Amino acid sequence: MEPEHDFATVPDLVASLHCSSGRVVFCETGGELAHVDIPAAAERGAARLRSVGVGKGDVVGLLVPTSAEFICAFFAVLLTGAAVAALPIPPVVMDPVDVAARVVPSVRKARMRFLLVHGVGEPVGQAVSARLNGHGESVEGLLCSDLLAPLGAPVPNAAGMILADVPQPEDIALIQFSSGSTSDPKGVMLSHRAVLAALSSTNARVQTVPSDVVVGWVPLFHDLGLITLLSSLAAGIEARLFSPISLVRAPEDILRDIARSRGTITGGPNFAFDRMLSAAERLAPEEELDLSCWRIALNGGETVRPETVRRFRRILGPRGVSSATMYPGYGLAEATLGVTLPLPGVDPRVLTIDRRSLAPGSPVEIVEDATPGMTELVGLGVPVPEIELFVLGPDGTALPERHLGELCIRGTTVTSGYLHDPEATERAFTGGLLHTGDLGFIDNRELFIAGRVQEMIIVRGRNIFPYDVENVVRDVIGVYHGHCVAVARPEAEEINVVVESASYDDADSAAGLIDAVRAAVAARLDVHAIVVEIVAPLALPRTTSGKWKRNQVRAQLAPQIARLETPA
Repeated sequence: MEPEHDFATVPDLVASLHCSSGRVVFCETGGELAHVDIPAAAERGAARLRSVGVGKGDVVGLLVPTSAEFICAFFAVLLTGAAVAALPIPPVVMDPVDVAARVVPSVRKARMRFLLVHGVGEPVGQAVSARLNGHGESVEGLLCSDLLAPLGAPVPNAAGMILADVPQPEDIALIQFSSGSTSDPKGVMLSHRAVLAALSSTNARVQTVPSDVVVGWVPLFHDLGLITLLSSLAAGIEARLFSPISLVRAPEDILRDIARSRGTITGGPNFAFDRMLSAAERLAPEEELDLSCWRIALNGGETVRPETVRRFRRILGPRGVSSATMYPGYGLAEATLGVTLPLPGVDPRVLTIDRRSLAPGSPVEIVEDATPGMTELVGLGVPVPEIELFVLGPDGTALPERHLGELCIRGTTVTSGYLHDPEATERAFTGGLLHTGDLGFIDNRELFIAGRVQEMIIVRGRNIFPYDVENVVRDVIGVYHGHCVAVARPEAEEINVVVESASYDDADSAAGLIDAVRAAVAARLDVHAIVVEIVAPLALPRTTSGKWKRNQVRAQLAPQIARLETPA
């Protein structure tokens, strides 16, 4: 277990690093940042920020890629007493103006006066400033983060850190904007106490030990990437970070690094593990890749596919990976990160459910065989320390095990609300419980999620979730790399599916693929109210963390889909 610490605020964690032997390695460049160098570097940056007026009450935005500069800038902001918001930025910026357009709503929502920029974030920051100036608004300071804390420069002793505005445990430390934020994004407010409790509960559940090594690629503006890194710092262990682009260009390099560095912990959304498994299959048989060191593969951030769990066991088992290494979990920004995680060493569970029983407030029917009309759900572990989980029926009463209801939570890691949005905060909380909007049930203490409340629709008497449709369609021959997005149209009692295909511009091939998709959904799900649209490869929009932008798909493609005929 990781060493016990008594941190009241994040600056306490920063101060503790001066005696840590850990380090952060940046795998593509070979650079590294020793934990012991972070406190003084962060204080140097904090002094610079204080000199331009940053302090308690501010929210400072970071437009900084995965780097030592991100870490030092992140902590520098918190040492001033201000809150920090890591803004989404792709690893390669082709059009800074386009990226800025997606960032500006968050800058406005948080009323940011200062942005810290570095690398690819610098032109984006300039575009944000220009866009705001064009609307009669402005960012007071656009500061280059590599000027905040140059590594190797003379710095004051870490023990002498100056905290002009000493933050309190209940003060806001972090604002997390969802990766799919729209023109009116929600900024999740997380206190110092909530962030530190999340680090403690994560390390406790994962059973972190000094010999653990984290290997990560998830961007640091994403809650999974950020909290994983901060957890490694709190535990004093090594973290090895890749740029997110590595997952796209060379996922096999991540696997090789796990083997070479004896990495033990990694994590990402389900699609990331699909890519890594495909890369593992492509490795030459004679390439010896001992992955027996790998003990935690945290799978979260999107629906965990049963087929991914099975492929993980089948493909990586011969390379020494235990089936219990696959570690499906459930979390959300409003809980800082984790809500449920498995107990280490326990194999993932997959239940087969009669879809007809998936009605809020009703008992869930678990069956033995995956026949048409059934669906498979992966267990997501049990509540982490600091979290209480409740399953509520439509009338707001608590439900027993094996009954489907809305998941509600409370605990130390849970947000106090949304920044500058009292209406959204009021809607989210009832009686001290945060309503997650997810539908699920408990079986033998473990959580299983069926889908989102707002996405469940009744199609001719059947309860259907878009995920069920996607899970069928992605395996249809002709679907480009399994890329498809299903969106619900409750008013029409139908499901719309948008499918990427290399033959999108060939009328006959596209028509054949549409027929194949409809046939597969009808055969597996007994659902016929489905409209299919074929688009070009890579046309479906993703968030910067790789998840599908369902709301954007619905908004952009609904007009075309609406013109198509729904099958009788």
